Amino acid sequence: MVTFYNIKDIDKFFKTIDSCKGRVLLKSSDNQMIDLRKNVIVRELLDMIYETQGIDKLALVIEDNQDMLKIMRYLMECNSNSSLKQIS
Repeated sequence: MVTFYNIKDIDKFFKTIDSCKGRVLLKSSDNQMIDLRKNVIVRELLDMIYETQGIDKLALVIEDNQDMLKIMRYLMECNSNSSLKQIS
């Protein structure tokens, strides 16, 4: 599991997630894993909650290593204040 911090451009972040080959999973409060790729309902909820200030913290399970690199690269290029922390 990887935790991302300070995601400012939510729209571009989700476009990056959509381009991933493997599943990009968000763990819900009831411990279900939800794939964020092209998941409009979850995105709209996140966008409504974090519309103006961006997402402060988001923990994801990214199954493909190349997808992980793609998301990390996006965050480094698009938001110098974004960061991540890997949790085993």
